[in-house]
Amino acid sequence: MKLVPNVGPVRFALRLALLALLLGIAAYYTPTRYILNAPGQAEDLATVIHVPGVTPPPDGHLFMTTVIYERANLLFCVYALMDRSAQLLPEQYTPYYRPKGQHEPGSCPTRTAPRR
Repeated sequence: MKLVPNVGPVRFALRLALLALLLGIAAYYTPTRYILNAPGQAEDLATVIHVPGVTPPPDGHLFMTTVIYERANLLFCVYALMDRSAQLLPEQYTPYYRPKGQHEPGSCPTRTAPRR
């Protein structure tokens, strides 16, 4: 008795592709307790900034850089393992970590002076 039915190579490749797609979707929606910190894109600002009457120097560039800083799902964790410039940070050690129930995101918690 065979455990795997005899299928052609095309059908096997389609099943393998479907399995990879389902695993990728599951990894995207699986949350973790980590924050992904990775470099983003660098955009050349020569196309955005124009100063009338001034020509930019030919040997210089001005770039705006971005940083990706967001809650990591399982797919981002795999990405961080493969990319040396990406970091996975535990959420409690990040500056934006708020324990549940402390305060809403975007609002400032009130600070009171210590009593003497």
